Amino acid sequence: SLDIDEAEPALRQPDTFTHAAFEADASRAVTASAEGHAQVWDVAAEIPIGGPLQHGSPCRVALTPDGSLAVTISTKHGVKVWEAESGRLLGIADAPEGVGQVGWPWFLADGRLVIRWGRPRRVEIWDVAGGPARVASFRADSSAMSLAGSPDGSQAAVGEYANVASVWDTVSSRLLARSFRHDRAVDAVAFSWDGSVLATGSRDQWVSLWNVADGTRIGLGMHHAAGVGAVAFHPSGTMMATGTGDGVLRLWDVASQRQIGEPRRHGSDWFHAD
Repeated sequence: SLDIDEAEPALRQPDTFTHAAFEADASRAVTASAEGHAQVWDVAAEIPIGGPLQHGSPCRVALTPDGSLAVTISTKHGVKVWEAESGRLLGIADAPEGVGQVGWPWFLADGRLVIRWGRPRRVEIWDVAGGPARVASFRADSSAMSLAGSPDGSQAAVGEYANVASVWDTVSSRLLARSFRHDRAVDAVAFSWDGSVLATGSRDQWVSLWNVADGTRIGLGMHHAAGVGAVAFHPSGTMMATGTGDGVLRLWDVASQRQIGEPRRHGSDWFHAD
């Protein structure tokens, strides 16, 4: 067994880690530092790939699903795209004016990048393969607390501070539905692996399942002892995991919406699961 307190860190950099992301198969990772640079890593070998990516200010990072491109993002120095293998800068674009902080960037299944900007509640879709260039954008009616993409990348779900989740078309930027309601802010959203069901987790301590096509609620929902900050479906579609603000992980049977086994304690707030 491994004693976590005695384990050596796998990936080392000379200053503080501030953000990290993996490619789809987790063989590569990219990390960001407090000093404004990023680094791509071979996870299995625990060694850096190429040199540091000099972004210029503290940034968020992302890797394309195939691991070939790294992206660094900040409001001060914009969006930069790098060749992961060599560390060569391929392109740069300015951030929008007055957008506040950068939320967590992530890639849709089709390779387009989703960026959530803070102050104007703006969500943008970027093409980084030929770019970087904005190809679509939409603005939530209230602060975007969480984001998720459908398996085919055609839709994005936004959990909002105003007690609701909305679903958007990622090509046309059209609002498709805003009917997935809770009694408090929606801090977690996830699509099922076939894209037909949306799970929403809220500070009201409930997880609800919804039919994406018509917006109807499926079943009675799953109650928790604290606000829900993370939801994720198993690839089989038969099971899902939820994480709450009291540091507890629960597994659920999707069909019956009943808990599987005993809760697992994490020890701190859950804010993401995938």
